[in-house]
Amino acid sequence: MNCSMIKSFLDSTFQNYFKCKQVGEYLAISTPFYYPDGDIIEVFVHSRTNKIVLSDMGETMRYLGSYDLDIKSYSKRQLIIDDVTHMFNIKFLKGVLYTPINSIDTLAEHIFNLSQCIIRICDLLYTIRGSSPIAFVEEVKDFLDFNKFKFEENYPVETKSDNRYEFEFGVEIEDCIKLIKVMTPPSKPSQTPNIERVLRIWFDIANFSDFQMKSRITLLDDTNYHWKEKSIILLKQLSVVTYWTNREGFLNELKSKIA
Repeated sequence: MNCSMIKSFLDSTFQNYFKCKQVGEYLAISTPFYYPDGDIIEVFVHSRTNKIVLSDMGETMRYLGSYDLDIKSYSKRQLIIDDVTHMFNIKFLKGVLYTPINSIDTLAEHIFNLSQCIIRICDLLYTIRGSSPIAFVEEVKDFLDFNKFKFEENYPVETKSDNRYEFEFGVEIEDCIKLIKVMTPPSKPSQTPNIERVLRIWFDIANFSDFQMKSRITLLDDTNYHWKEKSIILLKQLSVVTYWTNREGFLNELKSKIA
């Protein structure tokens, strides 16, 4: 065995993990990497002033924005982005991560670098203080452990529409799985929670998977936040809505039979 054999093996193995499609003037490449919520990371190839550019088209900043994570108002977060982009030799301008490509032979290397840069920047979610998604998930995990449920964290679901999602928990109930999607309040009182992302996920699960209504649970952290009724009404169209302040109700919903 030598390096040439290893390189040949990697080339033949990883080519099936990338998919490419034409989207207007861009080439969209689906990578084998994922955002924290399970969405596939896509990167885009396009020409700019006779040069080939690989970029995220601003999707990373839009993803962080869906969690109400403010980059511009926090110098520390901006410094983290500067450090990460410097580490992977990625440029960051007007919310877009990108890198020029001098030779098509280096495309794979650039895709890996940009993907890893995106993943590291998404770690900024861990800097959210207060009712952050990360802290709340830990609370729910402790609750499930205490009540002796069998569950899997970051439970993956692939739908018939070729999308893949990761739910905070997949709880086993009588040989069936109940999906738990948790929602926390926005990081600032002046902001409103972004429920469109969760609604999109539940819509896909409801229409393109075998998970019935009783298997789809949205858990709202209402400890110090009043969720608007219109948001609850929309969520109830696609999932069973439960509240963290009513843990008994959440517990009963978990234990209830699916059919």
